[in-house]
Amino acid sequence: MHHDVPIDIYAIAQDVMPSRPASINNGQANCLPSDILYIIFEEYLLKETPKHPVETLLLVCKSWMQAALKLPHLWSTFKMQVDGFKFWRDCISRRLGRCPGNTLIDIAILLSASRYQNAVETMEASGLYNEILALLTGPKGEVARRWRSFIAWDPESDYGFEDRSRFFRFPTPSLQKFQVHSFTSSPPFLPEVPSLQVFYAIYGKFTSLPDLSTAVDVTLDPQSNPQLALMNASLLVSLSIQQSDSLDVREPEQYRLSSSHPRLESL
Repeated sequence: MHHDVPIDIYAIAQDVMPSRPASINNGQANCLPSDILYIIFEEYLLKETPKHPVETLLLVCKSWMQAALKLPHLWSTFKMQVDGFKFWRDCISRRLGRCPGNTLIDIAILLSASRYQNAVETMEASGLYNEILALLTGPKGEVARRWRSFIAWDPESDYGFEDRSRFFRFPTPSLQKFQVHSFTSSPPFLPEVPSLQVFYAIYGKFTSLPDLSTAVDVTLDPQSNPQLALMNASLLVSLSIQQSDSLDVREPEQYRLSSSHPRLESL
């Protein structure tokens, strides 16, 4: 019976907009148990767009608002696309204010517009991107300390022209996954990553790499001169060295991998 309820309620919740706060008149919404509500909220979060943000859940009824405000994951997950950068810039601080200061943050940024952008629009988006990164880092890196995952994907390489290392020069003790495509870095770059497990960095200019001693899954661009970083990566299970232009896997022998990688299963 419960299997059908989340689908119906999700559809109702998606239709609720600030301009139509009275569009719901459903007793079911106000009596759902917390575990069902959290399933609905997580599903809504997966499908979130600037037109239908998770704040919509606060408008359904009082019990939904109370339950949503008790779920920090709703307010610490940021899945962004270029088209919605203005929305995200304006809501990041408010959302972070809704969760405890020790809540870990998950960030995924897709740097690909749904339509062609001219040079002016690309520069404007690049400026918004910097503002977003500044908010997600904090003036002294206080927000970056809470990162759990950071993904920035630039498939068309539209935004890799600017060195944004200034946002990645702070300690990130909780960071477990870092994946970037088309990126420019300079030292210091991710200077403290004691929890890092997955590191993926290709198609960019990486003049420095973080400490990979805790990483188990690593994909690198050969232009980043990865030998030194890999020497300390004794926990590696999977390693891939990829050409940035073709994504072809390079022969691992070229990197004279140390015999101190007993867990390595995939090359």
